[in-house]
Amino acid sequence: LDVLAEKEFDVVVADYQMPRMDGGKLFTALAAAREGRPLPRRILITGRVEAAREDIEVPVDAVLRKPFGTREIVEIVEVRQRARVETE
Repeated sequence: LDVLAEKEFDVVVADYQMPRMDGGKLFTALAAAREGRPLPRRILITGRVEAAREDIEVPVDAVLRKPFGTREIVEIVEVRQRARVETE
């Protein structure tokens, strides 16, 4: 979390069910730690999409259902990055 808060990243991918801190809590902690600085794109990976969407406090850019392929993550990042460039 410290590294995510201090350095700049374009994308952070997190699993909804991680051992010490789930992905939703990670994104919430990241938002607080960045103290108003822009957040990187956030992709949440889960097998329980509906439950994850109800549980997370900080909006994510995409929720990816397990199982998935590498190409799916690449496509999500490319689409979100194009949208970011168009709005800047």
